[in-house]
Amino acid sequence: MSKSRSCRVKLEPILTEITPPRIIKTAVLPGKRAESLFIAEPNGEISTVEFDHDWYLKSFLDVSDLAMEGGLHGLEFHPDFSENGRFYLHYSVRDSDSQDSSNWNDYNSYHHYDTIEEWILPDTGVPICIRTLLNIKWPRPDHNGMNTLGWNNGCLILLTGNGGSSSRAQENTSLLGKVIAINVDYRLWKFEKDPPPVFEVNELDPIRKASLKIVAKGLVDPSGFDVDGPIKYLTDVGEKILAFTRWKRNFGSENGSDCHKPAASYISQEGRVIGGCVYHGQKIPNLVDRYVFADTNGSIFSIRSLLEDDEESQIPCPLTTEEDNLTLTALGSNRRKTRIFIGGYNDGVGGLYELVPQ
Repeated sequence: MSKSRSCRVKLEPILTEITPPRIIKTAVLPGKRAESLFIAEPNGEISTVEFDHDWYLKSFLDVSDLAMEGGLHGLEFHPDFSENGRFYLHYSVRDSDSQDSSNWNDYNSYHHYDTIEEWILPDTGVPICIRTLLNIKWPRPDHNGMNTLGWNNGCLILLTGNGGSSSRAQENTSLLGKVIAINVDYRLWKFEKDPPPVFEVNELDPIRKASLKIVAKGLVDPSGFDVDGPIKYLTDVGEKILAFTRWKRNFGSENGSDCHKPAASYISQEGRVIGGCVYHGQKIPNLVDRYVFADTNGSIFSIRSLLEDDEESQIPCPLTTEEDNLTLTALGSNRRKTRIFIGGYNDGVGGLYELVPQ
């Protein structure tokens, strides 16, 4: 088991009296040199955090008229965003075929569908949706995941929840409960712009099917993805932190013989894990090279970074903070992972904070 590390930290406010963010990302805007901090709200509003005598939010994109209420789940920027302006969204949509109560066994029946889109930021500064990568049918209104997009080995990484059905997460052809790697450059000019929503890979058109690969299965309600060198970290409901170096994993029930053992797991008191990242800063020495993650109940933990052949399960080490009654909603970092940002709220009032030494 990992040794306990005493570590006292605090959440230093950057912005208060805002809507609690669901996603926190950084990227260098085209034409800029410094990173910009982005926050995305559940309703689909995305803003940059700007400074002019004081911190304030500047609107970047608002898809609240497209997404169902609370339906924005993922935001990710292309590694060359500063040059090509490309970025990606994952959000839920209801249409005329959506049903309030769908039939598990009827593949024509769905509560809503999740869309994964590619957008571009042109010289006008007004983002434009240029194509839809996937439309996935969702049988129930839950288990969509949060902070569901990432990047690894030249591919967009999409985490999908199981839609309320653990069996679909184990079905090899289902798009639910999976980690999906999408080659966004594969014959991109051939994509039809708005494909029909589907449940399974086999329902996709040939070009779209060839552009993606299911690389892991067994997810329930994922909440974050992070890459640190060869090691990938993934958080899922059940307060599981999964660490691995190779894909083709089964993250389902640990009772299965082929299931991947979590690097760490714990029992949450009325909360759920909201994602994490490896810290490479110097301001908090006891956290250097450790994976830091948070829980909605206000708790923040760390585990040591894992080596490729390390299969030892760890007991998460809690960080000591002075914040009380703060519900946490999001965790993110800058690109070099030297700064960790956290979103949350208290008495309904949201805020954006930075994790700093006490």
